Amino acid sequence: DASGKPICQQSLTDTLINAEIMLPQGEERVLAKVLRRSVDENGRVIGQFNENPILNTLVYECELPDGTIKEYAANVIAEQILDQVDDEGHYGQQIDTILKHKRNGDAVRKEQLT
Repeated sequence: DASGKPICQQSLTDTLINAEIMLPQGEERVLAKVLRRSVDENGRVIGQFNENPILNTLVYECELPDGTIKEYAANVIAEQILDQVDDEGHYGQQIDTILKHKRNGDAVRKEQLT
């Protein structure tokens, strides 16, 4: 503005858009894609931007695997992202169970590994 105060402190490139993350959906977590910021009926962005991801309350539309669109706040998305990376920033995911595992006759046996 005229007094030198920044009008918009928000980045022009929104790093959350197009991110694919595991988000809570009921009792489980599903892979969702962040599509865009949510807007109200007047076309204004919902929520307040804050440089601190935990205080950022912007709302985003996320597409779930079944095609439905659900709104999540930026701080929830950021928390889920932080839960999915280690201290060095590497992404990891744990497997709960392996179902219907089969081995055919071509598999190498432990005895053959020496």
